[in-house]
Amino acid sequence: MKSETFKKGMMALYAAFPDKKMEADIFWPFLKDLNDEDFLRAVGEICVTMKELFPGTNLIATIRERALRTEGAFTAHEAFEVVKREMLRPGSYKAPKFTDPIIEKTVSAMGWRDMCGSDESQINTLRAQFIKFYESFKARDTEKRVTSRIPEMVNAILTAERKQLK
Repeated sequence: MKSETFKKGMMALYAAFPDKKMEADIFWPFLKDLNDEDFLRAVGEICVTMKELFPGTNLIATIRERALRTEGAFTAHEAFEVVKREMLRPGSYKAPKFTDPIIEKTVSAMGWRDMCGSDESQINTLRAQFIKFYESFKARDTEKRVTSRIPEMVNAILTAERKQLK
């Protein structure tokens, strides 16, 4: 992210939450890997959807989570409908083709042949199991993307602190 973009986002946060103490030099190492568009979208969402920041609110984590949220991702119910359509097309004899890796992982975990072998009376149970798996995989994927750069960020902060101590 460009530093100008970061400054714009921080200015918006300062304006939206004037009582909240925010130190840009603490935020920067944890957020600089985000791209400009995602960062500004996340800050905009926070400014218009959060009426106040409570004392325990981790704003860095909130920004990262919103910035790294996959645009256009399926809800679990939409994903199940995609799978149902695919089940009707090739059936269990041909490998399914999914563009969403979370759907792919969910179908793999549940077993494509087992899913296709379900009869109409089992569809509600199959849907419930699919939704549980899908939401679990999606949450894990989101957490992985949000936290993947933490060691680098911590090292950057420690390096900056060491320089200040010298």
